Amino acid sequence: MSTATPQKFEFQAEIAHRLGVTLAGAKYHVSEILSKLGVQSREEAARWQPTERPWWATALAPFAWLWRGRSV
Repeated sequence: MSTATPQKFEFQAEIAHRLGVTLAGAKYHVSEILSKLGVQSREEAARWQPTERPWWATALAPFAWLWRGRSV
């Protein structure tokens, strides 16, 4: 992991504040997300792309016509 700079710490604190969680809570959730993605850093997470379609995308594909042509 990279060393936290004062700017990074301030940014993390702002994110935690906006989400209504503690800084420790925000760090925990980021750590969990990185772990689930199998990456070591936020930079890697930003570049991460799934290797296959999620199961639900295939399951819902037959119903795609319901959303086509609709304006939101």
